[in-house]
Amino acid sequence: MKTMVMVAAGILLTADLALACIDPILKTNTNPKVVFGRYHEVRQAAGKSASPRPDMERGATRLKGRKEDCFWYPNLLSQTNIPCLAPLVKAYDQLPKRTQMFETIRNGKSLRLAVHFVGTGDHENVLICIPGVMSDSFEYRFAVGALGSDYDFWLIDPPGCGDSEAPEPAALGRGGYSPEAMAERELQAIAKCLPKCGPAVRVQLVGHSLGGLVVLRAFMDPDLRLRYREVLDRIDGLILISPCNVFMSQVNSTLITRSELSGVVVGIGQGLGVVREKVAEYLVNSFQCSHCLSREEVDHAVQVLVNPHTRHAFQAMLREALPYDLKTHQPIFEIMARLESWYTNVNLPVRIIWGKCDQVLPVGMGYMLEKQLPNASLTILPDCRHAPNIERPAECAALIRQAHKEIAAQRTNKPPIPARAQNQVSSALLQNRIQASAHSVNVGSSGILSSTAEPWPFVTTPGGDLGADQRER
Repeated sequence: MKTMVMVAAGILLTADLALACIDPILKTNTNPKVVFGRYHEVRQAAGKSASPRPDMERGATRLKGRKEDCFWYPNLLSQTNIPCLAPLVKAYDQLPKRTQMFETIRNGKSLRLAVHFVGTGDHENVLICIPGVMSDSFEYRFAVGALGSDYDFWLIDPPGCGDSEAPEPAALGRGGYSPEAMAERELQAIAKCLPKCGPAVRVQLVGHSLGGLVVLRAFMDPDLRLRYREVLDRIDGLILISPCNVFMSQVNSTLITRSELSGVVVGIGQGLGVVREKVAEYLVNSFQCSHCLSREEVDHAVQVLVNPHTRHAFQAMLREALPYDLKTHQPIFEIMARLESWYTNVNLPVRIIWGKCDQVLPVGMGYMLEKQLPNASLTILPDCRHAPNIERPAECAALIRQAHKEIAAQRTNKPPIPARAQNQVSSALLQNRIQASAHSVNVGSSGILSSTAEPWPFVTTPGGDLGADQRER
């Protein structure tokens, strides 16, 4: 009997751990007023009256409440019923769409990427969109709905995301989900798409969060620049939404828990029926404008989380994104500094959009990136966190349109990709230098990973009209 009690207690403790891992931001939001404020805001947006304060309810009284009074998910609306999202969703649904799979090869390993072509196909401007980690083309539906009348979109599902294949990290080998690997595979897919549009079609890349890091790596890595020069020459500029910087001296603890979340914990949470509710609660606290959070956003995040293939893929992306030592919890500055020096290779205009209230990648990182890149400018979106394209899609779409116009005005002055990159230090040579200078660091095949110093994780978390005169610098 004692053993059974201990087992039951262990199960409950593990379930509690599941909630903490899925909802780590509550570690910093324990004030009841903060939690209730978010809850009150969601209920008001849904057109419902506020419930009594939870801390005023006692005993069995708290058990008598409706589920809408006790949980977050039932209070969320469908995206078709949220005023700021409904017209964008309707416009997106009316656009022509087709999906094509493209085989990519890296280090002898094949992986098929999905590219979603959205639009009429007869526009002169194409925006190629790369999502952040734990996401896919789904995150760009609002921006596409807002801009689809003027642009064609190629929405790429990165390796392990969406409709693309999601092999186990071990099957791809070390560095299989690194920024270099994802950049190379996405460049191969783009290369196969470009012949389908004429030379007069102008192309720009859009990347969010980790997707922004991958987009930058395609242009800054000397090896990739040399081997994919013809593809990169077709790109007029980059539009980056809260991109990760290669030089990050510390990482939010939220990013760590995502990479360490085990299948056992997720399975127990699923069995208890709490995963969806806790993801909803986490996302509500991740949005500055929580009335823009839809049920579809929560459902999609849950689907990615509970699927072991996509979960293992995004956890590998977190581990391989940045050079951190997991044993000491310290960044490997030697590698970061070398990667930072590659920013000088990004010889085309870059426009950066950042949420002022971003808690995943603080806005200070945006100011630093603006100075690190040769031709970059930063626009700050107030009252917004890490995912402006989801949290404030109409304003973000307006900023994307403005950024596209600014880049198009500069394209005649864009220099071509040189036959040899300005920074001659390749990934392979970077390995040799770090191995020689740091005895405790053994750089792996990606040029960033290490055997004694595993990389630290990085993650992205999802949070009406804004004119150019409202942009903050």
